[in-house]
Amino acid sequence: MLNFATEHVVSLYRFGCVDVESVSVFTNNGMSGEFRGFGGNQAIFALEGQMDRLADAVGMDPWEFRRLNMKTAEDPGPFGQAIAKTEGLAKVWAAAAESAIWKERTASMRDGEDLLPWKRIGIGAALVMHGAGLGYGIPDPSGGRLALQKDGKIEASFGFEECGQGLIATLEQMLVERFGFAADDLRIVIGDSDAVPDSGSSTASRATSMMWKSLNQLQKPFTAQLLAEAANVCGLPVQRLRPGPGGVWDRESGDRAIGYTELAVRLTEPIVCETRTSYPVPDTDIVGAHYLYSYAAAVVKIEIDGLTGRLRVLSQYHAVAAGPVMNPQGFLGQIEGGSAMALGYALLEEAVMNQGQYLANNFDTYLIPAIADLNGPVEVQAIEHLPEGGRARAERRRRDRLGRLGRRDRVGGPARRRLLRQPASNRTFAAAGSMAYWRKGGEAR
Repeated sequence: MLNFATEHVVSLYRFGCVDVESVSVFTNNGMSGEFRGFGGNQAIFALEGQMDRLADAVGMDPWEFRRLNMKTAEDPGPFGQAIAKTEGLAKVWAAAAESAIWKERTASMRDGEDLLPWKRIGIGAALVMHGAGLGYGIPDPSGGRLALQKDGKIEASFGFEECGQGLIATLEQMLVERFGFAADDLRIVIGDSDAVPDSGSSTASRATSMMWKSLNQLQKPFTAQLLAEAANVCGLPVQRLRPGPGGVWDRESGDRAIGYTELAVRLTEPIVCETRTSYPVPDTDIVGAHYLYSYAAAVVKIEIDGLTGRLRVLSQYHAVAAGPVMNPQGFLGQIEGGSAMALGYALLEEAVMNQGQYLANNFDTYLIPAIADLNGPVEVQAIEHLPEGGRARAERRRRDRLGRLGRRDRVGGPARRRLLRQPASNRTFAAAGSMAYWRKGGEAR
């Protein structure tokens, strides 16, 4: 956590001179473990507050002040390390600048608002940068396995765990879209270390990105074995066959040549392919330094009651440049859920301790956001296409090109959702919140 906070407190902007000192202190209070941001959220919260104060001190628009000072695609990472070059930061800045909420700042804050004299409307925005993976010097391996089992099921095995991030649904979608299988053809096995390969940690959106990478490496060898066995059984040239829902299909006739269950019965042993991979890291010796970064911008409109001090969030806009999204519903849930947690951290939650004990022991006294606090419109724009910048030193590992996502939003009251996806050309990676920039190749057997 301390490494992550140190890295992210100088993450977004170019500094002529900067010195960061990080201190870990042992206390009698509760442990400070990593959770949804790993210390980066708190560091960037402080950094963005300072950017607003600096802009105000020189009389500049705070968003323009950020643009003048933020890093470009050609700049190194926070520790001076070579990183994956992307225009994600510039794209989320521009998207926020064009958002309907931010443009309201040019009008009177009271225009169209039925406000009492002691109430005020405010609009604010912030940038976010997040390092993906565990970073240099920390083992970050992964892998997975595909098999046609004796009962005819295509079994996908990974050592991740489902903890609310939509992992199983995302894996199913990737298998259906990439291989052409039907959902009923699949059996997904996760979590049981006796039955699955070592896939590394299920940290954040890491599982989605590493599953995509593993499936990318498994697709060619597994499909080749599957079609070769089907060709032997059916007596057809392998070039005429393709995997599809329910079995292997004949490209010429359009008919199903053989079902997976029948094929599995005819085999002497199951078809099994396994692969190993790892998260990319920068060419550096700084422990914890990252190679991949995703970016986001948040714009929020609030109402402040000058008599009671109550603050109410009226609407939100989030632009996220994190690469292609495999599961749009899961992605939207992640961003909306994160915004709800941020609202709780900023306005409601307070973990007060005395003599090493928490004073609040239930949700009557420890307040978290309720549905009434989250009923304003929320718009989420997912930026999928992240054009590649220049060449970095670490690119000698032959990483793939970048991708981009589209746009979706929810407008409050009873949730109304629509998804506007812009096609991502040359899509090479997919994640619910992890940037797409990978080396080619990899081991599959």
